Amino acid sequence: MAYQEVPLVNFKPDLRSARKTSLQRGLYVRLMRCLMLIILDLISLNLALRMAVFDGDFFTYLWTHDLSFILLTFFLELCIITTLGLYKAGKHRRDYLGIFKAVSLSNLLLLLIAFLYEPHLNGWRRLTFLLFWLFSIICISIGRFIFDAVTKSVRKKGAVLHSVFLISDIEDESANINFLEKNKCFKICGIADASSLDKFNREKTFEYLRERNIEEAFVSWNAIKNRLYVSWNFYTAGITLRIIPEQTEMIPPNFEFAMIGE
Repeated sequence: MAYQEVPLVNFKPDLRSARKTSLQRGLYVRLMRCLMLIILDLISLNLALRMAVFDGDFFTYLWTHDLSFILLTFFLELCIITTLGLYKAGKHRRDYLGIFKAVSLSNLLLLLIAFLYEPHLNGWRRLTFLLFWLFSIICISIGRFIFDAVTKSVRKKGAVLHSVFLISDIEDESANINFLEKNKCFKICGIADASSLDKFNREKTFEYLRERNIEEAFVSWNAIKNRLYVSWNFYTAGITLRIIPEQTEMIPPNFEFAMIGE
């Protein structure tokens, strides 16, 4: 079999191959937010267990003799909460119906484990499980409500805001700015029109975004629909891309942005 060498002089790299690659911007803030929510949920579960047991000596007994089951309880609750996406940003962390479902499912599984596979857990009566289920929902919901209220209060003072860059058509610019300002969690660090994504302006645009540590870019559909391959430039630059629909389209009330890079 004969082989033929192909010269790579005029070889063009894949569009997904960027000159510079960096971690997603704002990742540290997102990880810290998730870590704080996990710690808050652990504190809430511990408080719920204390309230369900009533007797302080019996609570100490449980921690001494049934520590593995308590750790399994907390681990299972956190896993189900994570699976339902309740550690995501925005409305997900204050999804109280989702919290109810997560806690109910985890307690149902714990009941099956305790009374089918762990018959020695005599201290864990049905009333204890029922109270733990109820107090878990209450404590986690209150903790999430306080966390959300504190976050909103801090953002009103200009802190913990996501730095964003808007690329939009001139005629839709004011409407898009008003929409971003209504969210009260974004700090607009720059605005440009669709020409900033043209071939000869693209490198300069992304250099500007990197220098100013832009976390997210909001781009109108009209500005990017004919150049969707540019999304890889945002991805490799560590910038989350959110696409804004056309203003003429009917936007449902529970609309969420399509996101690339998160």
